[in-house]
Amino acid sequence: PKYTITEEKLSYQVTMWLTIRQFSRNDIGTYNCVSTNSLGKSEGTLRLYEIKLNSYAEDFGNQISVAGGLTEAAKGSGSVLEQRTLTVVLCYVFALLLLS
Repeated sequence: PKYTITEEKLSYQVTMWLTIRQFSRNDIGTYNCVSTNSLGKSEGTLRLYEIKLNSYAEDFGNQISVAGGLTEAAKGSGSVLEQRTLTVVLCYVFALLLLS
């Protein structure tokens, strides 16, 4: 699938990832993560931008890492749009899960 959402639960903490395959200009924009339960609601927002990479950037394969809205170069030269897969830590939510 184009978009995959995965999450990891650890006690009262949930980490959620959005993976975008075949990243293109159409994927640039704002993504929202909203978590709700009987205790309340938590939300996070992430904006994806196109960033031109420097020619001296180290080659890390076909991935880029995004956390807190900052993008690290993952491949030599060109733009973020040339990458194959983008994994985004979209939302980091605390204290919203009830103990079962």
